[in-house]
Amino acid sequence: MRSRKSQVTLYIIIGILLVIFITLLIFLVREKKLPSQPPEIITLSDNLNTVNNFVRECVRHTTIQGLNLLGKNGGYINPSNLNAEFSPVAYESDVLIYQPDFIPYWHYIDKSNSFNSFRPRLYKQSEGDNSIQEQLNNYVEHNLKACTAGFEAFPDFDISEGDIKVDSEIRSQEIVVNVIYPLRVVSKSNQSATELKSFSKSVDVNLMQIYEFATEITNAEKKYTFFETVTMNLISVYAAIDSESLPPTSSLLLGRDKTIWVRSEIEQTIKYDVLDFIRLIQLQNALNYNPLIISPAEPDYELKQGLYNSFNFQLDSHKQYNLTVEFMYPQSPIFLSIDDSEIIMPDDRIPSNFFTDMIGLQIQDYTFEYDLAYPIIVKIKDPKAFNYQSYEFQFALEANIRDNTPINSSMVLTAPVRPPRKIDINEPGQLVLEPLIVTAKDKVTGQLLSDVDIYYKCGQKAYIGRTESDGTIFTSFPYCLLGGKIIYLKQGYLGSAISYNNNEQSTPKELTVELWPKQGIDFEIKKRTQQNIDSLDVSKTGPLPPAERRQLELEQATIIPAHQKIIMTITRVKEDDNEDTVPVPSFIILHPNAKSADEIESMRQVIEDQYNIGQITAEQRSEALQALNELENVEFGDIDEQNTIELVPGDYIIESYLMDYSSITIPEKTETVGTWPFQKGVIYPEQKFAVWQAGGSNHNMTITANQLYSADQVTLYVFDLGLPSTWDELVNLKSVDDYSEYNYLLEPSFT
Repeated sequence: MRSRKSQVTLYIIIGILLVIFITLLIFLVREKKLPSQPPEIITLSDNLNTVNNFVRECVRHTTIQGLNLLGKNGGYINPSNLNAEFSPVAYESDVLIYQPDFIPYWHYIDKSNSFNSFRPRLYKQSEGDNSIQEQLNNYVEHNLKACTAGFEAFPDFDISEGDIKVDSEIRSQEIVVNVIYPLRVVSKSNQSATELKSFSKSVDVNLMQIYEFATEITNAEKKYTFFETVTMNLISVYAAIDSESLPPTSSLLLGRDKTIWVRSEIEQTIKYDVLDFIRLIQLQNALNYNPLIISPAEPDYELKQGLYNSFNFQLDSHKQYNLTVEFMYPQSPIFLSIDDSEIIMPDDRIPSNFFTDMIGLQIQDYTFEYDLAYPIIVKIKDPKAFNYQSYEFQFALEANIRDNTPINSSMVLTAPVRPPRKIDINEPGQLVLEPLIVTAKDKVTGQLLSDVDIYYKCGQKAYIGRTESDGTIFTSFPYCLLGGKIIYLKQGYLGSAISYNNNEQSTPKELTVELWPKQGIDFEIKKRTQQNIDSLDVSKTGPLPPAERRQLELEQATIIPAHQKIIMTITRVKEDDNEDTVPVPSFIILHPNAKSADEIESMRQVIEDQYNIGQITAEQRSEALQALNELENVEFGDIDEQNTIELVPGDYIIESYLMDYSSITIPEKTETVGTWPFQKGVIYPEQKFAVWQAGGSNHNMTITANQLYSADQVTLYVFDLGLPSTWDELVNLKSVDDYSEYNYLLEPSFT
């Protein structure tokens, strides 16, 4: 009985509490309810959404700014803050100075003769670890307010800002940037206040894969030394017992005469001829892998093809990256020592004496040991980043060779490599008391040039100073009895030298140097096909006035299609060994812009429409669609070209290759050979080529000042020899040398 009463009492208590709770809830809702103002709420909501999107876009903009700085400077926002050695001499620095960029080495030998690296971590592991992730977070934190600019774009609101905290997430294919950015947004019209706190924005760049690729390249260089290996191969190709070649690494010669080299001259050859080939190194793992394959008809085909094959490498992972990679030697100072001597000459294998001299028994030992160090810039691009605007990340590596041996990270280094000891010709005792006056002028305008760097070379090179605002320098130069040269350099001009032996009796004491200004000029490359050449046959055109003939020659040229690529070296013949190399770099690699999928589909529809209304035949339709299919399959990676080049007047040597990527199939052929009754059938099997050298050029050209300085564009030309389609055509291939009678058609045209 007591139990039933207890239950009734409990129900009554619960009911009373429920009534109290509902009454309190209704009271609170009525107290908090705001006046109904629909128009102002809608306006405020729209503007808040605008503010929110504005901040998110600022997050994206600032993040991209930070990523670009990281990409330019080897993974560092501000590399000058590193505890590193900075020097304009690349092999003495921890950071490659390549103005305006400062690119830390990810692998190099430091001043203490130890392997070192300034490769940053990708992910933050602890506070202050200077990882890429932490640097990006800090950059956005410190620079986001510069983008929002006090929200001046929103005059209808008072917006107060709190402290910013950023936490980025580096993911595959993107970076998500999460920002805590407290904002109090007050409407000036009704004083309504709303608070925004957090913002998030993704940036479409595959930094994770870029870093992984860069790390794998670095590790491969440390382990396999592919830069050094290529360099030693090139030195072997350029080496011969000839003062115009490089000293050989191993060779003997019977006889008395000796070939002698000067180390500083060899250094110039390696810098401007050998190391430029670093650009041809390709990785099979990269999106832009296109091995260079030359025609079997080329002279020394096997030697050349073997050399080009040595430029191709595969990383250990065999992973395919959706990224392009390029390697570049940046024309920086290199360290070069050959047998620790400035004058390079062979040793006598058999000591010279009266008897050996009498019978002519002398053997010269041309075995020389190269010590070499030089920087490489590695550029990795994500062509799809930033909505296909592309993103580039670069870092530096240092190649090192000791005693002709590429140095990998497993080797023990014993003694630092130091440059050969030289007499300092800047010492006061080396100066001639009577000063010289050197005046520098622009060779085109005659204008006096200030800030021209003047050097004096007498075996060694000494820095003298810069010309003043009046174009002159007035100072003492080092003494030199024989072989002296005044070298002059200025940014934007061709540096060169004049001979001048400086002693007390030397005359004149006033000299003028003239510099060609480097002309930046747009260029394009076109090809001359057999059809173009046939159209210029005089028997078909008849004799024409020179102007009409030249116009016809300009018209008979064909644009380079997307399935072909031009690789061209263009080098000015130096009038003095101390001249700059022009152009820098000497490689031009041109691959026409591939079309997007939408453009190709649109072009395909146009072809179908033309066929349907009878404008083209079935055969023409088939050929056009096949060309589009080839265009669609071309993958050159990021092919954004800067088609400009700096030139000066002079003579140039041009060698180029026209590479065709449309694939070739040579069908099987059966041929009967011999005479009866000894005849037999020979089968030539089917051959397939993914890439073919379809032509090119090998010629000289002269550019005059008149042509260069009055033009905006230059058109260069190559020969297209066509593609073989049968075994007969394959066997009877022609080379560009067979077209030498038409070399006049390779003369550049300036417009």
